[in-house]
Amino acid sequence: AIRHSPHLSAIITRGYFERGIMVRPGLQLVACIFSMMLAGDCHADLSLAWATFFGGNGIERAQGLGVDSLGNVIIVGNTQSTNLPVTAGALQPAINGTYSDAYTANISVDGKQLLWATYLGGSREERAYDLTVDSQDNVYVAIWTMSPDFPTTAGAYD
Repeated sequence: AIRHSPHLSAIITRGYFERGIMVRPGLQLVACIFSMMLAGDCHADLSLAWATFFGGNGIERAQGLGVDSLGNVIIVGNTQSTNLPVTAGALQPAINGTYSDAYTANISVDGKQLLWATYLGGSREERAYDLTVDSQDNVYVAIWTMSPDFPTTAGAYD
């Protein structure tokens, strides 16, 4: 996925990297933020503003990216890691699934801080595919689940 952030004058992309080298799907995620300078002839000169690894002791897959109103980068995907870096007060602080859970994380605009991160899942398998962020910075995540006990809110449509 590629998203443009007017707050960063940047193009945001994701992929699977290992030690900074692009490799096949299924390895640790890195978010790459490229600064974009547009000249009068619409020629873009790109430079790497920041890049970071996000993950744990298993396999992470980044499926979607978004940007909030402050330019912070939000990622969603799937994880098999039992030690994903979640933050204090996380909705779900540990993996529940027997195979994988979804996750979502928010990384600061400068790439230096993990603002929040959580697992999302039930007792079986989940996959997060994409996200969107509204004007109030609410994050909506599209997740596929095999879990009969996926956490839902009371009165939610079934």
